[in-house]
Amino acid sequence: MEAELKEMLNDLQSLKRSLHDPSHHASIDKLQLHVEHLTGLAKSATVRRNKVKMDPQYCGNYTDFLNSNSSVFEEIDGFDPAEQAQNKYDVDLPPRKSQRTRNFTRDEDVFIVSAWLNTSKDAIHRVDQSSSRLWRRIYNQFLTNGGRGGRTEASIKNRWRDIIAKCVKFLECVKQIDDRHQLGQTEHGRLGEARELYFSINGGKPFQFDHCLDIF
Repeated sequence: MEAELKEMLNDLQSLKRSLHDPSHHASIDKLQLHVEHLTGLAKSATVRRNKVKMDPQYCGNYTDFLNSNSSVFEEIDGFDPAEQAQNKYDVDLPPRKSQRTRNFTRDEDVFIVSAWLNTSKDAIHRVDQSSSRLWRRIYNQFLTNGGRGGRTEASIKNRWRDIIAKCVKFLECVKQIDDRHQLGQTEHGRLGEARELYFSINGGKPFQFDHCLDIF
């Protein structure tokens, strides 16, 4: 996972260098900070996991360790402690219940991005801070900004990841359009073509996070 995060960080750095419009560089910088924070958590989690497996003073089985530190691992996309434990010990775990919630509004998206930007400024350099504590602060800031109390920390985190993924995909489309038109293309024209490209490669779904990209 740490290697995947480093690869993502390198991709973002390459994307920033290739964008001809400097106005998008700040957005890439913010995304890089998020990935750097996840990389720090991945390193910390790996060290702690190896210490438990190798140091005799840490008793208890591996499943207990995963469960007790699930908040750290859940911050890293793709690592599910429950799934790892089930694969290792073939235990039957109860299925997760899914609940449908109301779609996020544009205002809520802005609240989430603003909360993350305000909260993560000092947290980026504190990889020892647990994921649960970080996202509790982001969630509280979301509520302070005016977010709905019916949202959960998990839903806020998932929405943030969705925003980041789609903004990166759109900026990649902008890069492709920039590469096609080195000169003589207005910003309005480039963004229009980028939207068409995003629409075509995203299953016919338009880019809908301009309100988030504007505040990165």
